[in-house]
Amino acid sequence: MNGEDQGLRFFELAAASIMGVLGQSIYHYNNALGFFTNALAAIEQRNFDPVLLNDLMYPIPELIKFYQAFRRIAEQIIQRQARNRGMDSAAAIQRAMLPKSSRAISPKASSTSSPT
Repeated sequence: MNGEDQGLRFFELAAASIMGVLGQSIYHYNNALGFFTNALAAIEQRNFDPVLLNDLMYPIPELIKFYQAFRRIAEQIIQRQARNRGMDSAAAIQRAMLPKSSRAISPKASSTSSPT
């Protein structure tokens, strides 16, 4: 092998190595974006499993800050959804405890009739 052939072979190996690293990076980014896309859809449909947040424990280094922000936002949304479900349940219990005649009166109807 002459020097020119060795240089070409080195270039081919270097290019293949670079392409391999780039391919791995793209693969990891695609996986991360797929996870976020699915997680956001699940949050929107209110069927997000908080256990999935454990998948955010070992993010790829390039997306650590994004993972951390997403995890905090997802946790806040899940907490708000749980609080809203609790408030909805409490309201349903309160309505069930009212006498049947009181249930027919809406809050707006009773508050809009003021003496003039």
